[in-house]
Amino acid sequence: MEFAGVLYNRNLEVLKNELSVNGVKVANFPGHRSSPILVEDRSKFLDNLTKSFEIAHQVNCERLTVHSDEIFSDLSIKPATGSYEEKYINLYSSLKEATLMAEKEGILLLLESINPIEVKNYFLPKSLPALELVRAIDKPNLKMLFDIYHLQISEGNITETLEKNIDLIGHIHVADVPGRHEPGTGELNYEFILRKLSKIGFNGIIGFAYESSGDDDKALQKVQELTNSMLQ
Repeated sequence: MEFAGVLYNRNLEVLKNELSVNGVKVANFPGHRSSPILVEDRSKFLDNLTKSFEIAHQVNCERLTVHSDEIFSDLSIKPATGSYEEKYINLYSSLKEATLMAEKEGILLLLESINPIEVKNYFLPKSLPALELVRAIDKPNLKMLFDIYHLQISEGNITETLEKNIDLIGHIHVADVPGRHEPGTGELNYEFILRKLSKIGFNGIIGFAYESSGDDDKALQKVQELTNSMLQ
């Protein structure tokens, strides 16, 4: 399972018991609240990650999501000033340091792009700049979190981008467009996409990060049918 928010305020003993009782593993959760793209927030960003590393070890999680900006509950971001180049360098420096820290902890960091319709002014709305950062930092414990829902809205061309950059992608989120509902409710052919991922040898995690379009059980059944068809 994955969490959409940081776990700072969760009762970890209760959470660990729930995970054990249900036989569930935590695959990923966000590692910070603060903004890595702001120089003045870098130390806070790294402190956030240090705290999340400790939590990740307690719940046996090996992956943390990182974002380019601090995203508030209303989906606004903490604004960053300066040129594109200055922001890029600031983010590169923060991620470089974070990756070195995560390497010592055995944690994989996952850099996510988010569409600019829902989160305006987010620095990484498309795949290319995120992939460029992963490639430039060149550490095995930094990969891209490729959220198909966000990137279909931002740029489309999903399967070709996956195919060309699969070595830089460590985690994939699945949801249909529009509405971020379960696969089969929108415009994306997920049977084709998942078969393509299998064909090109993707060995990371695929997370079904959707909101059901109606009945939760029926939505889950659609997901199970889709994943079963991929195994045949």
